Amino acid sequence: MVKAVVAGASGGIGQPLSLLLKLSPYVHDLALYDVVNSPGVAADLSHICTEGKVTGHLPKDDGLKNALTGADIVVIPAGIPRKPGMTRDDLFKINAGIVKDLVTGIAQYAPDAFILIISNPVNSTVPIAAEVLKKHNVFNPKKLFGVTTLDIVRAQTFVTEVTGNTDPKKFTVPVIGGHSGETIVPLLSLVEPKVSVPEDKYADLIKRIQFGGDEVVKAKEGAGSATLSMAFAGYRFAEAVLKGAAGEKNVIEPSFVYLDGVDGGSKVKESVGVDFFSVPVEFGVSIRHYCQLKSAKILTIYSQTVPSLCTTHWTRSPPRNRNSSRWPSTVSRATSQRASTLSKTLLPPSKLYMFENNLSYCLTKLFLECNKLSQELYNKIIIYENPKRLHPEPEFKGSDIFWGNPTQTP
Repeated sequence: MVKAVVAGASGGIGQPLSLLLKLSPYVHDLALYDVVNSPGVAADLSHICTEGKVTGHLPKDDGLKNALTGADIVVIPAGIPRKPGMTRDDLFKINAGIVKDLVTGIAQYAPDAFILIISNPVNSTVPIAAEVLKKHNVFNPKKLFGVTTLDIVRAQTFVTEVTGNTDPKKFTVPVIGGHSGETIVPLLSLVEPKVSVPEDKYADLIKRIQFGGDEVVKAKEGAGSATLSMAFAGYRFAEAVLKGAAGEKNVIEPSFVYLDGVDGGSKVKESVGVDFFSVPVEFGVSIRHYCQLKSAKILTIYSQTVPSLCTTHWTRSPPRNRNSSRWPSTVSRATSQRASTLSKTLLPPSKLYMFENNLSYCLTKLFLECNKLSQELYNKIIIYENPKRLHPEPEFKGSDIFWGNPTQTP
């Protein structure tokens, strides 16, 4: 019997994600948690004639505890959606506190559960979750995942369109890096089965994969972001975890993970110089015990062909001067220079330059985000743990959650 929890089940991603999980043969107990409307969503889903019960929980009456207790897998889409003009940094100021509180609950009530984080910005919310779990001595890097599957889903769809094919499901498109803009690096030369992308469409294809979310925000005219496609991607990744846990073989999905906790990940870390990175991982063994992550073929290819790109490594300790930047201005230059030494066997010569530029910018961006993260961690998790400087209480307004400015202290 598998118990799945959706934290943020009443939102634009949470509701369709909950629907898909209710239809999954791998889920037998579905618990929905949110600050509003979750009992109503649960009542609605409970009428669907599939196996398994559905329960809804609110914060009152130990709702989070009741939802999480006994959970095998927790999916977190909670937080506010991206709106026109918002960057992932803007989202961070709000969603980081939400993720921190939810993961604290998981550490207390479901420490052995798989944790799948959808809440953006994934590049920062996943390291925050790791720090919270470490604080409670329950961090298992093989059970914490940043869901980057939407990048792969988009890549499959867009590659199919550009190449004139009709079935996206038949393509495997590896996407590595992070989950924001230029940190998303699709490896189009390694698509299986092989495809030929027209040279005049190559740059636009990469940009569309990287910034597909902007396309949706614009099309919805400010009324929302990518919710339905994200719900599908979240479900696909959750089902991959559950399939692997049920003993199915060759279940592989890329995910934003702590590299030192993944078999073969340390080699990638040596190359990219960051602790967290999205790489393909293989799932397996028992959901009640552990999830064995093995480096997939593409990870091996990547680690063997990409040399060390930058000698500066991110550390989790906060900078002594919270107002100063940890990283020297030479990071971008060093990354750019060393990225040019990429093996010519990784990509065709005509497309190598574009990958070099993307990877260079990707790593520079990740360094900057990690630097920001270390400062934000200092402000949010360390300062606010001081009883004299309490974290601001959330204010609820409609379906949005406002946590105030995390850089301010009372």
